[in-house]
Amino acid sequence: MNGFSGSAIYFGYYYALFAVNNTTLALAFMLIFDTEVDYEFEKYPKEKFARDTLKQLSYNPNQAKRENMRSQTREEYLEERGISMNEDTSTNNLPEFFWYCRESVSSKSRQVFAFYYVWAFVGGAIVYLLSFNSLDNIIDPQGRTNDMANTAVSIYCMVVITYHVQTLVEYRSYNIPGLALWAVSLLQFMPLTIALANSGNEDYKYTQWSVVWANPIFIAVVLLQVAIIALPRICWLALENVFWHPEFMKIKGE
Repeated sequence: MNGFSGSAIYFGYYYALFAVNNTTLALAFMLIFDTEVDYEFEKYPKEKFARDTLKQLSYNPNQAKRENMRSQTREEYLEERGISMNEDTSTNNLPEFFWYCRESVSSKSRQVFAFYYVWAFVGGAIVYLLSFNSLDNIIDPQGRTNDMANTAVSIYCMVVITYHVQTLVEYRSYNIPGLALWAVSLLQFMPLTIALANSGNEDYKYTQWSVVWANPIFIAVVLLQVAIIALPRICWLALENVFWHPEFMKIKGE
């Protein structure tokens, strides 16, 4: 679907990159280098305050009444539940974290899958309509148009950027190797693919990448598309780590 009567407007390298590298590499790097719980004990400082055994025994992370929660600092939240905290703000509550993951996170996997399955269609429709109605017209000062190809380029860019944004926000332990390889995965698409696409011999057919990226409307559309797809998960993580369960934001292995 493009403005050149069925002719290929992307090099084969781009298709391979999109289907393989940009849907496996960033996630693979995260799985290899990310650590849900850190077990390097020597780097942890001493406890800032000790656990209250009686309070912690009565605390059940799976029965948190979110509608009744009040505004309080993370330290107050932990002390109220008897959870000890170290001087680097990490907590010593690994058993409760596994308990919560088993009872609350894993048990709701079907509902979460259903939500994102529906959101894929709803968000996809919004993304497509936004792109088509914003870019299906003159795209540069020379008055050149690209019709559906502009829509396709913005969506392709949005998918890769969104994938990398969502991979990044899922990290629990940011580290240099993981972030470096994450950047390599992204840079294989931007700007390497654009440079390869722009190396075509025809006047406009392949140079559309540099044309659209020179247009601020195109950049704004891509950013809006990324926000539409990624914000639900980002908002959920923010609420989970800051408001609903701040005790699991940074856990020391035991």
